[in-house]
Amino acid sequence: MRSARAVEKVIGPAAQSAEAALLNARALINAERAWIMADVNWEPRCMGLMRSESSGGRTTTNARVNVSFRNKGRTPAWITEIAIKMQVTNAGPSQQPDTKGAEMLYGPIPLVPDEEHPHVRTFEISADGWPDKGWATLIYGVVKYRDVFAENRPDRETWFGYRVTSERSLERMAHPEYNKNT
Repeated sequence: MRSARAVEKVIGPAAQSAEAALLNARALINAERAWIMADVNWEPRCMGLMRSESSGGRTTTNARVNVSFRNKGRTPAWITEIAIKMQVTNAGPSQQPDTKGAEMLYGPIPLVPDEEHPHVRTFEISADGWPDKGWATLIYGVVKYRDVFAENRPDRETWFGYRVTSERSLERMAHPEYNKNT
């Protein structure tokens, strides 16, 4: 009968080989899979923020933005869901983006790899309040998609986040949770 230490010596290299093979397979999939990138720009006919007030005195910030999508991977992808949200805040971006109450669009929207022109969708978004001095306007969201490697997996995600500058241009946020791909 072998001792536990002898069995551990035999299983150890096998487990290490299996783990190395799994890491290699994941690296191969990541090299071949779809990678969706998203960019936000003002809709050309309606650049910037617009203010509206209701008869009850409620102030709302409105905007029309174009979200463009590109597949930078090597295999096709199908967008299943897009959520985009605008927020007027004096606290800056939260640690985790929250898409509750976001404008939604559901696919499928097919994207081929490295298409010459990006796929563009226009969204009309709004938020309570107006960005007075010291307040920020954030536009952020998530694109959920599937690719040929995601058979039994949940959708992959690409998060995007922008801040409206004082000059009313859109600037990508440096916050990692608002700029990640899974």
